[in-house]
Amino acid sequence: MLALQAAAYPPAFHEARATFAALLALYPAGCLGIFATDEPRRRLCGYAFAHPAHCSAVPPSLHSDDHDWSSGSAHGTSALHYCFYVHDVAVDPVSRGRGLATSLLQALAGTAAHPVLMLTAVLGAARFWERFGFKLVADLDAAALARLETYPGALTPSAAVPRPVVMAAQAAAVLAALHLR
Repeated sequence: MLALQAAAYPPAFHEARATFAALLALYPAGCLGIFATDEPRRRLCGYAFAHPAHCSAVPPSLHSDDHDWSSGSAHGTSALHYCFYVHDVAVDPVSRGRGLATSLLQALAGTAAHPVLMLTAVLGAARFWERFGFKLVADLDAAALARLETYPGALTPSAAVPRPVVMAAQAAAVLAALHLR
């Protein structure tokens, strides 16, 4: 998995093995992998990690040792303020163009623990996520904006590393968009 991460993302975005272990421990049903079955060794071609989170904890800080993504300063007081946070979807560059990310997203949306999906789009991926009904979240509070600033490109965006953005969608709308594809 770390090798796939290294192939899919620039080093500034690499997360530690402990982060992946914490995601697996937090919500095993949200940890998915797609493997090549036509090769002697079942190579990991793509993975996804998602988990329930309080909307005010989105986005999480990049490279934080705090793996408690379930709480945060409350935007409100009800369970309606929880979401299913898509922490990461990565596909090996040699496996791209085969619909693997779409398959991973479909599996995540189909098992989402909450009706709202949220994610942090990095490296200009917002256009990809928009195809599935995700929209920019414009009303981030100061704490969320501060966490977003821990991502490469947040403070000094460039053509190579565009500004990261937080996005959200209704799980039902994502599933509908996937079925239209």
